[in-house]
Amino acid sequence: MIKEIRSFGLAFLCFITWQSSSAQSLKKLNNDTVIWQSNYTLTMADFKGKVPANKALGGQVMSGIVFFVREREGTPYFVIEAIIVKSKSFIRDSSLYALNHEQIHFNITEIFARKLRMRLTKLNFAKVSNIQRKLQEQYDKIGAELSAYQDRYDRETEHGQNPAKQKIWNEKIMQELTELNEFESTEVNLYK
Repeated sequence: MIKEIRSFGLAFLCFITWQSSSAQSLKKLNNDTVIWQSNYTLTMADFKGKVPANKALGGQVMSGIVFFVREREGTPYFVIEAIIVKSKSFIRDSSLYALNHEQIHFNITEIFARKLRMRLTKLNFAKVSNIQRKLQEQYDKIGAELSAYQDRYDRETEHGQNPAKQKIWNEKIMQELTELNEFESTEVNLYK
């Protein structure tokens, strides 16, 4: 199930439970996505969306968190990935500065994917009576926090138009990613 949250910055969160019908959805999604990786920086090729006539919006990276369950040797585990959807992302200005602003949006999404991974590692799923509800609850909380954080980033950097504030945020986000390095792996074991 894909749920649109808002139309700028964050705009796209996914909650996909691993079922036979979701495998096709996941394959289709993967063909139009970039999964966050520490060694990858967004390029113009990652922005395939139609640029709107409204020139007030310089760019938009449709980022979100994909969450699903897989099984290995009979043991379930979560896969939690920060992604962008190429066909919904656009950018007017091809400068490195503009690309960097959108990259920081993507990095913020990864920070919150790591926070979700961290929260799930602290849950004892053997003692949870309704796992689906507990997962949805955690996912919804992260989604709300992520949306608020993306808004704050744009507000404080004036959508990237304030270079001094942008520099501060660039450093802040790199520090937060480093602090959450322990949760960089996209896999979370359900039953440790």
